[in-house]
Amino acid sequence: MLTNALYAYPLAAFARIVKEDKNLKDEFGADADRYYQMVANLYEVHAPFVPDPDSPYGDGASGVYFAYPDNYYDYDDGEDYSGIEAPINWTVIIAEPLVELYRASLADGQPNTEYKNTVIKVANYIWWNMHFETSANNDTYLTWYYWPADIDPDSSTRMEDLTHGARLAEFVVSFHDAGLQNQWSKERMAYLANTFTCGAVISDTTFANYIDGTGGVYEDDPATLYEWLELQKYSHQSSCNTIVAHIQNAMENAEEDDKYNLAVFAKFARFGKD
Repeated sequence: MLTNALYAYPLAAFARIVKEDKNLKDEFGADADRYYQMVANLYEVHAPFVPDPDSPYGDGASGVYFAYPDNYYDYDDGEDYSGIEAPINWTVIIAEPLVELYRASLADGQPNTEYKNTVIKVANYIWWNMHFETSANNDTYLTWYYWPADIDPDSSTRMEDLTHGARLAEFVVSFHDAGLQNQWSKERMAYLANTFTCGAVISDTTFANYIDGTGGVYEDDPATLYEWLELQKYSHQSSCNTIVAHIQNAMENAEEDDKYNLAVFAKFARFGKD
């Protein structure tokens, strides 16, 4: 289902973008309707989420997550993961197309309550896997484990890595933009932005592999962290500078710019100018 969701996301996002813009809808409306239905059919057939047995949580909210299907054997790890709660980033990636479908249904004037309720439960689940941390300058930021907090199938008990953490950030921003703030208030969005600036940043030009500053130095091109830019407008609240400033400094140091590729350029154009 993870691969299905990765392919479904741009189709769902296309449908949402077109439906939210009358000019685009006049030209691409039929394509948007077709893509919307394709993704809707995928989620109707697979119904990927299961209730979190740890919910309702302390605030009474319910949560759902993605679990590995029966007879799921990872030959690389040599482990049987059948029915096990998947890494948090899997749940997030699989939920992202549903946020887009919900927003598309809003644009059509027919909000889909099933999609709304599902992504709210995913957002609840994510929030209840968060941990509060405090920087040396008393800035609050969030951390979470790669695997959910209460399981540890690979005996790693390590933090989420910076690349996969960006997918969680993208989901939460899209969720918030859909008007479904729920657990994710503006204050908490700022805490999540601080995860990058106060948790993962090691220096002006270097980042850690893991969101809490551990795991060694991030060796990939800094431009590949562009997905974190979606949290830029929430990153002005701390003493740790902004997400754009950190990524731009690192990119300049690596002799990269915002034309690194189309995806990077688009993120800077949309989120890097506030």
